Amino acid sequence: RWLSYLHGHCLLDVAALVRQPDAATEPVLHLICDSLERVVKDAYQSVCNDSINVFDQVRINSFLQRPSATDRPLLVKLQKSTWRHYTRIWKALLCFVYRTAQPDQKVLLRHQLTSRQTANLYKVVAKGEELAQLSSCDEAFGEETTSAIEQLSDALDTECLELCVSLL
Repeated sequence: RWLSYLHGHCLLDVAALVRQPDAATEPVLHLICDSLERVVKDAYQSVCNDSINVFDQVRINSFLQRPSATDRPLLVKLQKSTWRHYTRIWKALLCFVYRTAQPDQKVLLRHQLTSRQTANLYKVVAKGEELAQLSSCDEAFGEETTSAIEQLSDALDTECLELCVSLL
C-alpha cells in the first residue's frame, strides 16, 4: 500500500522525515536519538554480561524466531555493522514519528498513533526538552547540573524505551 499511502506527496519531503537530526536545529530530536543509542547499548551489555538469565533469553528468542530455535539463548554476537544498521532504522522511525507529530508539519501522511504511542511520545519530548534546556544552562552550576543532567538522561532513556515498545 505504499503507493496509495505516499500518493500526492513529494518523495524528497517524505524522505526528509527520517533523516538524522542536526543538534543545532533539532536539539530535542537529537537528544532522543542519543537516548536510543544508550538504550540499545545498555540492552546489548545486559545480555553480554548475563544480566538477563538464560531462561528469559530463550523466552525472548521464542518470540523472535521459529519455534525450533527456543532451545538456545538470545543471539548477541552480531557484527557492529548490524547493530549500527538496526539502530539507524530505529532512529529513522523515531525521527519520522517525532516530525509527523509536529503541528506545523507540511507533509500530512495518513497514519495515526495510538493513544499509548502519543502519550509516550509526549513524555519523551517533554524529557528531551527538559534535558535540552538544562544542558544549555551555564556550566557555572558545576556538579549539581551534571548530576541533574545524568538523572534526566536516565529518565529520557526510560521514556525512549517505553516509546519504542509502544511503537512495536
